[in-house]
Amino acid sequence: MNTNIKNRIKRWILILILFISMPYSFAQFYNGSQLSFGKNRVQFNDKFWTFYKFNRFDTYFYLNGKSLSIYLAKYADEHIQAIEKKLDYNLERRIQFIIYNRLSDLKESNIDLNNDEPYNIGGVTQIVGSKVFLYYDGNHENFKRQIKAGIAKVLINEVIYGQEITANVKNSTLITLPDWYTQGLISYLSEDWNIEIDNYVKDGMLNGTYEKFNKLTGVQAIYAGHSIWKYIADKYGEDRIANILYMTKISRSVESGFLYVLGVSFKNFTREWLAYYDNWYYEFDKLQELPKGEEVIKNNKDKKIIQQFKISPDGYYSSYITNEIGKYKVWLYNNEKKKSKRIMKSGQRIDEKTDYSVPVLAWHPTSKRLSIITEKKGKIFLYYYNIDDKKFEKKRLFDFQKILSFSYSDDGKMLVVSGVLNGQTDIFVYNLGSHTYEQITKDIYDDFNPVFINKSKNIIFSSNRIHDTIQNSSKDSITIVNAKQDLFLYNYTSKTKLLRRLTNTELANETNPLVINNNYISYLSDRNGIINRFTGELDSAIHFIDTTTHYRYFMNSFLQTNYNRNILQYDICPDKEKRAEIIYYKGANHIYFGEMASTEKLEKKEMISTPYMDAFIKKQEERKIITEIASPDEKILPPKEIKKEKSKRFVFVHTNDSMPKRKTIDIDNYSFNDNTERKDSANKNINTIKNKITSTSDFTLPKQRNYDVEYMLDQLVGQVDFSYLNNTYQLFTNVGMPIFINPGINALFKVGVKDLLEDYKIIGGVKLSADMDNTEYILSFENQKKRLDKQILYHRQSFKNIYSNAVIKQTSNELLYMLKWPFNQVLALKGTALVRNDREVFTAIDYANLLQENKYRYSTGLKAELTFDNTRNKGLNLYYGTRWKLFAEAYRQINQKNKQLNVIGFDIRNYQKISRTFIWANRFAVSTSFGSQKLIYYMGGVDNWLFPKFDTLTNVATNQNYAYQTLATNMRGFKQNIRNGNSFALLSSELRFPFIRYFSSRPLKSDFFNNFQVIGFFDVGTAWTGSNPYSDKNSLYTSTFSNGPITVNIVTQKEPIVAGYGWGLRTRVFGYFLRADWAWGIDDGVVQPRVFYLSLSLDF
Repeated sequence: MNTNIKNRIKRWILILILFISMPYSFAQFYNGSQLSFGKNRVQFNDKFWTFYKFNRFDTYFYLNGKSLSIYLAKYADEHIQAIEKKLDYNLERRIQFIIYNRLSDLKESNIDLNNDEPYNIGGVTQIVGSKVFLYYDGNHENFKRQIKAGIAKVLINEVIYGQEITANVKNSTLITLPDWYTQGLISYLSEDWNIEIDNYVKDGMLNGTYEKFNKLTGVQAIYAGHSIWKYIADKYGEDRIANILYMTKISRSVESGFLYVLGVSFKNFTREWLAYYDNWYYEFDKLQELPKGEEVIKNNKDKKIIQQFKISPDGYYSSYITNEIGKYKVWLYNNEKKKSKRIMKSGQRIDEKTDYSVPVLAWHPTSKRLSIITEKKGKIFLYYYNIDDKKFEKKRLFDFQKILSFSYSDDGKMLVVSGVLNGQTDIFVYNLGSHTYEQITKDIYDDFNPVFINKSKNIIFSSNRIHDTIQNSSKDSITIVNAKQDLFLYNYTSKTKLLRRLTNTELANETNPLVINNNYISYLSDRNGIINRFTGELDSAIHFIDTTTHYRYFMNSFLQTNYNRNILQYDICPDKEKRAEIIYYKGANHIYFGEMASTEKLEKKEMISTPYMDAFIKKQEERKIITEIASPDEKILPPKEIKKEKSKRFVFVHTNDSMPKRKTIDIDNYSFNDNTERKDSANKNINTIKNKITSTSDFTLPKQRNYDVEYMLDQLVGQVDFSYLNNTYQLFTNVGMPIFINPGINALFKVGVKDLLEDYKIIGGVKLSADMDNTEYILSFENQKKRLDKQILYHRQSFKNIYSNAVIKQTSNELLYMLKWPFNQVLALKGTALVRNDREVFTAIDYANLLQENKYRYSTGLKAELTFDNTRNKGLNLYYGTRWKLFAEAYRQINQKNKQLNVIGFDIRNYQKISRTFIWANRFAVSTSFGSQKLIYYMGGVDNWLFPKFDTLTNVATNQNYAYQTLATNMRGFKQNIRNGNSFALLSSELRFPFIRYFSSRPLKSDFFNNFQVIGFFDVGTAWTGSNPYSDKNSLYTSTFSNGPITVNIVTQKEPIVAGYGWGLRTRVFGYFLRADWAWGIDDGVVQPRVFYLSLSLDF
C-alpha cells in the first residue's frame, strides 16, 4: 500500500474520530423530495433523577419511584443469574435500569425517538447498549416480567452483537433477526408459559394464523416465537436454545442455526411445531364452547382492542372503549336500539407502546351519568358524561399516580378506587363531595377491582396478599414471590384491619368481583386453565359475641361458563339479568351480550382442565411443592401420563405426541375454602408458592446519588452517498449555462452520542468526495429535555465548479438555531433563525479569471414549519398513515440593499393499505418563491441519482433574478430541468408490492428477497414562472437566440405539464436500499424514450 493511500486512510479515520454525528435533517425542498418528518414527545413534567449503584447494575428513578427501585434491586441479581444460566453466557456489561412511575411518563420521554430518519440507510450501525426502560402499571408481577425481559434483551444483544464496538459494527450490519426470534426468545426467558400465553397461542394455532408464519407481527409474533422456543425446550432440551443462539451468530442465519443444532431444516421444524400444538389443543377445544348471545361489534376488521364494557344499572345503556394502537374512543351503546355513539376520543395511531390501562369507566347508580377517568398532560382527570344533556363535566384528581379501576357506593357519593400511590397499588375510598380520600390498604401487595357490597358497608377486592391483616409495610422490608390473586372482604363500617379471605386457591387467580346482591357475587377464575365466570354464594355465621356480633364469612362457588377462550373482561346487570363478556377469538376481541342466570337457578357444572393446567399441576407435583390444587374437599381427576419424547440432538423424523383422554373436575362437591375460622396467625393452608417471603436482612441499600448527564456512543455511519447534507439551498449557478451541481459519489462518515435518558444529542459528520474538492461538515447539539426542543447546528459546504471558461470554488457557512414546540405526538411547530456566508473564488486559470474579484454574500433568514406525521412503519419503505408539512422561509442579504427571498410550500403524503404490506403511496407537493430574489426549481429525475443528467436545452429565464437553486422530484422519464421556474407543483402515485414476502408463509433467509419490492408509478407536474403555468410570463414559452449584436426571442406554444410512468424494483443490498426504475416521460403529448434510474434512497 503506497504512502498516499495510507495517509488518506489515516485522514479519514481521524475525521471519523473528531466529528460526532447522527442522522442529518432535511427541512424543505433542499434535496428534492427528501423532507424530514417524524414524531414528537411532549414533556409535561420535569423530573429530577437519582440512582443507586449496585454491583452489576444501576437503578435510576425520580419522585415516588424509590420503592420501585428497591423492589427491582432485590430481584435483578437473581434474574440475571437465572437467564445467564439458560443462555450459558455471563453478562459483561453493567445494566442501567431506568424506571418510570407509569407508562404515560415513559411516553413523554425521548426514548427511541428518531425524528430525522435518513433516506440513505446504507452503512448505518446502531450501537446496541445495555439500557433497560421500565414502567409500573400497578401490577408488580408485570413489573417483574419487564425486569426479566430487559435483562434477557441485554443478554441476547450481547451474545449476538458482542460488547466491543468493532464486533457491534460487524454483526449489526450482517445479522437481521425477525421479531418472532428475538422478541419470542425474550418472552420465553422472561415469562413462564401461562394462561394468557396459552390462550393466544391456542387461538393462533386453531384459526390457522400461525400457518402464515411470515406475516405475523406484534403480539402474535411474540407469542408464536415464545411457543417455538418452548417447543424446543420441551422436545430437544432447554440447553439447545443457547446452542441455536450461538450458531445463529456464527452462521449469521436463523435457518442454519436451527439446522446445525436440531438436525432438521427450518421448514420441517415449523411443520413439527405446528403439528405439536395442533395436537395439544384440537381435541380439548371441541369439548368447550363460545359465549352465547349477540355480538355488539359484529365486524371488528381492524382488530381494535375492545375494553371496559359496562352496563348501566337500569340496563338501558352500555359503554365500552375501543383502542387502535394508541387512539382510543369511548362509546355509548343503546342496548335496545343496538346502536353505538362515540362520546370521547383521544390519542394517536402510532407505533409506540400502547397504554390500555386508560381510560377506566364506571356508571353512577342512577344510570344518568357515565364516569370516565383518564390521563392527560401528566395529570389524572375525572369526566362526567350526562346522559340527558350529553355534556361533560371535568374534575382533576390529585395525589394519585394512576387509577386502575373504580366503582360507586350505593348512594353515589363515594368511589372505591384501586390506585397507585408512592409506587404501591392500594384501595382508597374517595369522597366526591369533599374531594378527599381515605386509604384502606397501605402495603406492598397489589389490590385490584374493589366494589362496595351490603349497602356499601363492606368492600370486596382481589389481592395477592398473603396475610389476612392489613399491615402498613413497604418494599424496604419484604419481597413477595410468585403470588396469585384471591378475593377478600373488608368491613368498611368497623374499619377493622382484619380482612376476610373468601377464596384460597393456590395455583389459580380469582379476580374482578361484581355484586349480584347482598348474598351473591360474580367473579372470574382461571382454575381449569381458562378464565371463566363463577358465582359465589356468600354466607356468614356468628363467630362470637362481646359488645358486638362478630361474623366469619365463607363462600360456595358455582361455575357459570365453560368457554374455550379466556374471558378478558366482563360486566353484569343483576336487575335486568344481563351479562356481557369480552372474549379473544380468531385474533380479535369480541363482545357477547346476553342473559345471565338467576341466582335461584344456580347449579353445579363440570369443569374440564386444559392440557396446560394438567401439565402445570403435574410439574408442581413432581417438584413436591404442592399436593393439591385447592381445598381438601375438591376432587381432581388426574390426566393420564403424557408420553414425552426424549431429547435427541440430530433427529430427522419425530413422532407426534399422542393426546391423553380428558379428565374432569367434579364441581358438585367443590368449594374454594373450608368453612373453618381463619385468623391472620393461622393461615396454614396457604401454599409455599403463595407465601414465600424473601428475607432482606442481607440486602444493603447503597448511597443514593444524583444523576449527572452521561454521554454514550449511539450510532456509527460510514456510507457511500450521492446527495448533500445541506439545510439550505444551493447557490444559483449561471456561468455560461445554468446547471444544478450534483455532488457525485462521496463518502459520508457519522458518529452519534446521546445521554443516558436520551434528552441530549451531539450531532455532526463529514462528507468527502473522491477528489477531496467537494466537502461538507456538520456539527449540532440538541436539547430535548423539556417540551420546547432546542438545537444549534453548524454546516459548512464547499465544492468546485468547472466550466469551459472558469473554475469556481464555492464555500457556504451557516449557523442555525432551532426551536420546536410539539402540540402532541404527531403535530409540531418548528422555527429556525440562521446566518449564512457564501463565498465564490475564481481560480486563476487565465488572465481574465485572475482579474475576477471574489464574491461574498452575507444573509440572515427565518423559517417556520408545521409538521404532521402519524405514519406507521410496516416494513422497509412501507408505511400506513399520513404526513404533511407546511412551511415558510424568509431570507435577507445584509451586505446589499433590497435583496430578499421568500419561499412558501406544502408537501403531503398518504399511504393506504391495499392488502397487508401491499401499499398505495401518494404525494402532492407545491412551492413558490417571491421577492427581489428568487429560487429556481429544476424539475426532473429522482433523488440520490447515481448518474444524474441535466437537460441544458430547456430555457432558463434571465429576468427572474435567481439567487438559489434546487430540485423538484420525482419526475421520472426525464433528465433534471425538463421544466423550471420559481414555482412548481407535483403529484406522484406509487404501488409498492413486496411480492416475495407477501406470498411467503415462512421466514425468508435472504435479506435481498425479504425486502424485494415491485413498484408501479405515475408522476405529473410542472415548474413555471409567472402567476400560473399557462401565463404568458411563463419562460417556457420564450426561447432566446443570440448571435453577436443580434438577439431573437421566439414565442412557442407548448404544454407546460409533463408526466411520467413506469415500473421499478427495490431491495436492500449490503445494507443499502437500492432503487432501479424504468420510466417513460410524456412531454407535450409525446411519449419520450425510456430513461433508466439507479439510486440509493428510500422512496417518499
